[in-house]
Amino acid sequence: MRFKTLEFRRHECYGPCPVYSIKVHSNGFVEWHGEMFVKIFGETSWQISAQAVEDLGQALDDASFAQLKEKYDDYCMTDMSACTIAVELPDGKILTVYHYHGHFDAPKKLDVLEAAIDSIVGTKSYVGDKGFLDA
Repeated sequence: MRFKTLEFRRHECYGPCPVYSIKVHSNGFVEWHGEMFVKIFGETSWQISAQAVEDLGQALDDASFAQLKEKYDDYCMTDMSACTIAVELPDGKILTVYHYHGHFDAPKKLDVLEAAIDSIVGTKSYVGDKGFLDA
């Protein structure tokens, strides 16, 4: 899936879940905003390769992102973290998926996508080891 921007946010939980957001542009420019339980607080940026941008698009395709529901937010368990993924397509259309991790009927491919985004973009060095979620 080609995209203009991909925004990814990890929300808070009742505990030491890392809270941060990234915005990845199609040219590989990444904007970081670290809020809680992260190594790097505040704003910073870096560049990822064209291959990494392509890999993000492939991860979106592998997850059938365009076919996912907008929300997976039923509370099967409370106090869990959540993620929001918003993808702006080249034509300006925005697809958004909110995933509450206490919703047990969400497709496994959504967890895989979230982990892939972190891995491809390289957020672990900004989050640090303490509290990092290897979904």
